[in-house]
Amino acid sequence: MTALIRREVRVVEGMAIVDIGAAFGDTACYFARHFPGTTIRAFEPFPESHEQALANTRRFANVELVNKAIHDRMGRMSFHVSSNYLSSSLLRFGKESLDPPAGFEHRKIIEVEVITLDEAVRDLRDILLIKLDTQGTEATILRHGKEALQRTRYVLVEMNNHRQYESTGQYYEVDQILRENGFSLTDLIVTYRNKGHVTEYDAIYSNLAFQADRGKSVA
Repeated sequence: MTALIRREVRVVEGMAIVDIGAAFGDTACYFARHFPGTTIRAFEPFPESHEQALANTRRFANVELVNKAIHDRMGRMSFHVSSNYLSSSLLRFGKESLDPPAGFEHRKIIEVEVITLDEAVRDLRDILLIKLDTQGTEATILRHGKEALQRTRYVLVEMNNHRQYESTGQYYEVDQILRENGFSLTDLIVTYRNKGHVTEYDAIYSNLAFQADRGKSVA
């Protein structure tokens, strides 16, 4: 991802990176190291993970942690916590989770604050990258972030080919939304397989409206 951006974009100070589903802050730290001139706004709704992310990103002045989830409304919603935290989601666990693998067991439900993507980044004028890893809600987030997408050069998104959660957004839904908003598929990386079948992969999409900027070197 970083190599692609460095090859295609002149990254300048003040550009923003939006990390949705920041977990323990590892990805935010990675972006902070590679793009020190950017502003990184990272969203993590689960309090324990948010606290760990705050500790892990403290050394980076350009990282801002927000203890909220991104979804389709403003307010509060139930958040379903799994045993390994990283599989926690705003969505209830679905039929494929009736006999869950280790670390996927349901533990508790808490209330978290939610906000739409458009509202969450309304003040960010030049978004270099939006990264989404939200356990099945990616399509919903993008449907309510169309204004933000117009100002975004790249999207890095986890794509689902399973229904571990109720109403899990499928890979083809995410693809359609991004294509309807002027993005094209650039690359993909398979992250999980189940008995040889792809269940999840990461996809990188590029905004065609910014093609004129490509090929310029990093500042």
